[in-house]
Amino acid sequence: MDCPACHQPNIDGARFCATCGALLPVAPVEADPLIGTIVGGRFRIVGVLGEGGMGRVYNGEQPMGTSVRKVAIKTLLSQHAKDPQVVARFMRECGTVSELEHPNTIKVYDFGQTNTGELYIAMELLTGQSLETALERGGALAPERVDRILAQACGSLQEAHEKGIVHRDLKPANIFLTRRAGEEDYVKVLDFGIAKRDERSARAEQKLTQQGTVLGTPPYMSPEQFTGKELDARSDIYSLGVLTYEMLTGRLPFEADTPWAWATQHMTAQPFPFEAVPMGAAAPPKMKAAVMRALSKNREERQQSAREFYEELTIGAGPRLSVLGTPPRTQVGLEAPTSGTALMPSRSGQTQIGEPLFVAGPPTGPGKTVVPHHAATVMDQAAMPGGAVPAHPPVNTGSGQVFPAPPPPPAQKNKTAPILAAVAAVAVLGVVGVVMMTKGGSGGATEESTSTAIPLPSGASSVAPPVSVASDPTVAPPTSEPSTPEPPPEQAGQVKTPTDTAKNTPTPTAGPKNPPPGNEKAEQECRAAINLANGGNTDLAVKRFAACDGPRKAEARAAIGASAKRAVASKGCAAKSHAMAAARIGAGEAMSQLPAKCQ
Repeated sequence: MDCPACHQPNIDGARFCATCGALLPVAPVEADPLIGTIVGGRFRIVGVLGEGGMGRVYNGEQPMGTSVRKVAIKTLLSQHAKDPQVVARFMRECGTVSELEHPNTIKVYDFGQTNTGELYIAMELLTGQSLETALERGGALAPERVDRILAQACGSLQEAHEKGIVHRDLKPANIFLTRRAGEEDYVKVLDFGIAKRDERSARAEQKLTQQGTVLGTPPYMSPEQFTGKELDARSDIYSLGVLTYEMLTGRLPFEADTPWAWATQHMTAQPFPFEAVPMGAAAPPKMKAAVMRALSKNREERQQSAREFYEELTIGAGPRLSVLGTPPRTQVGLEAPTSGTALMPSRSGQTQIGEPLFVAGPPTGPGKTVVPHHAATVMDQAAMPGGAVPAHPPVNTGSGQVFPAPPPPPAQKNKTAPILAAVAAVAVLGVVGVVMMTKGGSGGATEESTSTAIPLPSGASSVAPPVSVASDPTVAPPTSEPSTPEPPPEQAGQVKTPTDTAKNTPTPTAGPKNPPPGNEKAEQECRAAINLANGGNTDLAVKRFAACDGPRKAEARAAIGASAKRAVASKGCAAKSHAMAAARIGAGEAMSQLPAKCQ
């Protein structure tokens, strides 16, 4: 079919235009022939949960005596399963993931091909929310909660690393929080689909690996991922450092808005110090030190294992057994997952970058980026725009140290905006943890965690300058009451006469009055709404706006409207709820920007 945007032809069944990357219309389909059938001899397909660029996810059931286990079954479209290399890659990666036994790793029940040729993989079905959703709704997490989550995630990764498996796409969207045995925040590490064994032990299978590509999500990728170097467990340690920084502060340690800019930040810029980030200053020193070490550009300087990372970081709030041991699943009493209301959406697209971007250079100061001379030459040849991240005004934290002020986080951090191009088969073949998410109050539409790819122009390594937006999503502290100035000390030996006393006695004047408690509270709510909106949390900003009043109310409304517009620009129809929430308080500009199909 022809692309409605650029009018270029595309193959039948394609979801994205191969020329401009625009989403292609989907022709109406007849009843799904797989519904009602049995796959693998034991899984009955009962309905469709979601659909992605190269396959569908089904709701399945597995009879087990007198009970039924709910499962998720992901299939690959039959036209892709005709490629022998695709089939081999699918089988190899499913086999890799099926070897993992840690209770905090998504469980794979079976994989293979249906009678009609579709490749499938059956996985456990989960209820809860992703860490990404938790951060969007509530901002930075308490250190104790961070400790508990990381204890489990590091346990999952430790087992994978001991088997020579590198995840390569650690991010909040791939850390799922569910409820198990009455405990909240039971962790499942998802999406080992692009996981890869250590290259040294997988050279025999390199003919099945697409050459000259790097897989991952740019805001969380290690420096060596951008250069195409061999990866090991320390690449995941770097990603853990980024993820942990975000959990503790509510924002990323770097700022960028394109894959090339992210590459430059990760390879040449230092992360912003915790002391320069409002929510980071209160983080435990032990955690801050462990995270900053994990973010070292040189992997030799990082922790060498997930266990070491957690042991340096823990403040004693997490279950140590999750890291120090890998108990069989049967020891933790995993029950059959219950049903949920919607397939977990994932905003963070998996990005494929066509070739190494830069040759690594020396790190610069916080917030500054220096493109190596090698890259500058290539940039000139490719006629790509370049730039450096500007320095920011210094911030005095009150401890005698002065740090560069962190830039405001870009809208939605751009880590989740789709990077449009032809979808690479390898990026979608992987095991995506299919999970069920309970939305507050109502069920939502189902959508699959999809992957996208971006081809890098040959030889190009330019960096677009990051876009500065408003301040961090943190609530400003309450304004302190005005204090009465102390009178100047009297000079030694000075004798005050009655005349002097009369002269020096201040005449009472109508000084500044403290605002009534109600007004001060209303202004605090306005400030909170502005900060939340500037940080991209539209829904929570609208809630705080309800109690906002005073001279900054109009500013808060405008900030919420701008936040909703940014959400629509980056997420399209998925941001309709944000646009509607903003419209309810009189900031409805985003509604007019919604695509026609979702208005």
